[in-house]
Amino acid sequence: MYTIKTLSNLTGVNPDTIRSWERRYDLLRPERTDSGRRTYSDGDVEKLTLIAALLKSGHTISHLAALSPDELNALRASNPVSATQDLRQKILTELEETVGRSDLQAFGKLISSAITLLPPHDLADRILSPILRTIGDRWSIDALDIGDEHAFTAVIKQCLMSVLPSPSWTNPGPVALFTTLADDHHELGALMACHIAANSGFNCHYLGPNMPGDALLTHCQRIKAELLVVSLITSSDPAAVTGTLNSLAKKLQPVTQVWVGFGKHAPFKDADFDSRIVTFNRFDPFHKRLVLLR
Repeated sequence: MYTIKTLSNLTGVNPDTIRSWERRYDLLRPERTDSGRRTYSDGDVEKLTLIAALLKSGHTISHLAALSPDELNALRASNPVSATQDLRQKILTELEETVGRSDLQAFGKLISSAITLLPPHDLADRILSPILRTIGDRWSIDALDIGDEHAFTAVIKQCLMSVLPSPSWTNPGPVALFTTLADDHHELGALMACHIAANSGFNCHYLGPNMPGDALLTHCQRIKAELLVVSLITSSDPAAVTGTLNSLAKKLQPVTQVWVGFGKHAPFKDADFDSRIVTFNRFDPFHKRLVLLR
């Protein structure tokens, strides 16, 4: 069950708007706790998410409120391309074109624009991850030299770093730490996760890449981290990496959650992680779990 604040964070609909739609249209029928607080179900999250998407496609709330979940899904299927999807596709297409002509300046402007226009988890899953794959693919077939490959990824790093807030000892949000393990210099996954968490109200500490396990343990304890997020891209010894993370999870206090993110094709898909470790291969479920933790 979800509070109205969590429902709002998951769907992007303001709590006051949710209450108003409940009064005017009987849109949702939340249960009440003994103290009178509203609580919402997974079905409510799904319904409100559908409605929010359909509103962006030009439908009115008075029309949508009268539809059943099946009718909302059918309507959504008949309107597959929203304004946001159009925007994402436009940005991604233009980014691919700038990579094709090695135009770093235009690439940087597009990345900065995407950061401003899109929610961080949407940006990570649907813009940055695909364009990084495109850059890697072009380099692998010699359509992009190593200098350009480094330059494009550096632009993404610089744009993300420019919008990250500094750690604050007065921020009441959960303390979260982001990094990669020793000898892993691929930091953009950790940086994207940090950007998402910072925009979700977390007090974020970004350590950059290449952190040895013992130093990571010490730093987590020093700043009293409630969440440790480690990005994994690749490794010549996945079993050793898994062992390092399992050992770290067991040594940390139970108050510190350990989350690990890796790509769909990384060699950690079937790794035997400790039961305390939560794994992700996309940023959308990562964001949803952040909202629940917050």
